[in-house]
Amino acid sequence: MTLIEFLRVLRARAWIVALAFLLVVAAVSAVSLQLPEKYTATSEVVIHSKEPISDTFSPFRDSSAYISTQVDIIRSRKVALRVVDRLELAKTAAQREQMATVLMDHMRVDPGIQGSRVVYLSVTWANAKFAAAAANAYAEAYKQTNLDLNVEPARQSAKWFDNELTRLRDHLDKSQQRLTRYQENKSILTTTEGMSTEEARLHQLMTQLVAAQGKTSDADARLQQLTMLKRKGRIDDLPEVLANAEIQELRGKLLDEQQRLSSITPAHPDYAATLDAITELRQELRARLDAVIAEARNQANLARAREAALRRSLEHQEDQVKRVKRDSSGLPALMREAESARSAYDDALKRYATASMYSHNSLPDVTILTEADVPARPSSPDVTFNLILSIPAGILLGVSLALVWELFDRRVRTEDDLVEVSKLPLIGTIE
Repeated sequence: MTLIEFLRVLRARAWIVALAFLLVVAAVSAVSLQLPEKYTATSEVVIHSKEPISDTFSPFRDSSAYISTQVDIIRSRKVALRVVDRLELAKTAAQREQMATVLMDHMRVDPGIQGSRVVYLSVTWANAKFAAAAANAYAEAYKQTNLDLNVEPARQSAKWFDNELTRLRDHLDKSQQRLTRYQENKSILTTTEGMSTEEARLHQLMTQLVAAQGKTSDADARLQQLTMLKRKGRIDDLPEVLANAEIQELRGKLLDEQQRLSSITPAHPDYAATLDAITELRQELRARLDAVIAEARNQANLARAREAALRRSLEHQEDQVKRVKRDSSGLPALMREAESARSAYDDALKRYATASMYSHNSLPDVTILTEADVPARPSSPDVTFNLILSIPAGILLGVSLALVWELFDRRVRTEDDLVEVSKLPLIGTIE
């Protein structure tokens, strides 16, 4: 069928097209006016991407998978049952389940645009006030459910860690007791740095021996210096001599007597007495200088004796350390066991504290952005939209009926129709 033939058919069957169009429009109008009015109320919630307690960014909470999971939670029966309880819509368990199913059928969840964290919760109902109340109840129920889903695992973890801490504490106590008994039986004591007391004593003796060796070396060097200067007659130049007040006083007296002796003649009555005084002062000065050398020798002997005593103590302590090491062959394993038990207990204690803190969390990661208002106009039926939609539908139905009618009621309208029907050639036409 050509376009011209199609238009001729429509013109010939125009009354069918018009009748079908009017019937469709009339039927749609009647049905739209007879349908009960329904109202849609919408509340908005925003889902946060940060942890509610630590306030730290969570990549998982910022993902689209997390938003999809939250949408499924909103659609769940658990949330619907909370709405039923919140609005007091049922008195029995069966009514509660039934009303939850009805609410789920009349509720719609729409995520925001891509990247948005806003979710729209809509409830459609015959009563506008109930639709708004149900939408707001859904938002509150989801908020509480979200909090419960975050808190409940933390509560279970805290309970588990509480029981686990008891077991770990007993294990730690037993490990520490085994270590203590072993140390007591082997007479092994340890310092805060983990060394045994015998090893600490050995280190102390080694330090003291090094210091004693230094003092012995200094004392021997000082004694050798005094002895050499005495042989050379330059002992008076030593700092010990210059700092000795008695020696300096004797040297001053000797100098005075020598000056007095040089100022008198041998015939002077005091000459002999002055000479005796000089001799006596020299002897006393020599004795004092010998005492300085003897003191240096005594200090050197004491330093060598101290060093020798420390060497003997060090040798004895080395034997003690070897004995302790032989007796404490099982100590490292016990210490590692106790340390491992301590580490496990401390780690469990930290995780218990974290779980306990989260189990008492009252901060949901959901905020109600906008509460639903009572809708002023019904959302359905949309009479205008239905009428607009009925126009092309009526036209399409009328055209279809006209074409079908034409198939069953075929008429000759053109020369081509006559040739096709008669199967004879066309000789001519009469105008």
